[in-house]
Amino acid sequence: MKLSHVKNSSSLQIRNSNSQGDPNISARKNEIIRCTELLLEAIGSGDFESFTRLCDSSLTSFDPEALGNLVEGLEYHKFYFDNILGKNEDFRTTNINIINPLVHLLGEDSAAIAYIRLTQCVDNRQLILTRI
Repeated sequence: MKLSHVKNSSSLQIRNSNSQGDPNISARKNEIIRCTELLLEAIGSGDFESFTRLCDSSLTSFDPEALGNLVEGLEYHKFYFDNILGKNEDFRTTNINIINPLVHLLGEDSAAIAYIRLTQCVDNRQLILTRI
C-alpha cells in the first residue's frame, strides 16, 4: 500500500490561517497529519498493533457498518483487522491519498483533523477502483 499526502495551495492557507506564522503550531499540525498517515497505513496493511499504539483505547466512531450508532473501544475495530483488513488478495496495489487536510488544535494534547480520503486500487484483473 502506498500513501500520499496531497495538498493544494488553498488548503495550506486555510490550515495555517490560525497559526499566525508560529512554527510550533505548524509543526504540531504537521505531526497530526503524519499520525493520520501512519494510522491509515496501519489500517491498510492490517497492522492492529500499530493501530492500537496510535489510538486511545476508548476511541469512539460512527462507522458506516455500525449503521449510525456510536461505537466505543478497540474491540469493534479488532474484528475488521482479524477478518478483513490486510487480507484482501484481490487487490495488487492500493494507493491512499489524504486530500485537503484541515487540522484544528483543541489544546496542548488534542486536535481534530478533517480530510478527504481518496483510495485507488488495482485488482488482479488490472481493473482500477477509486473511492472517496
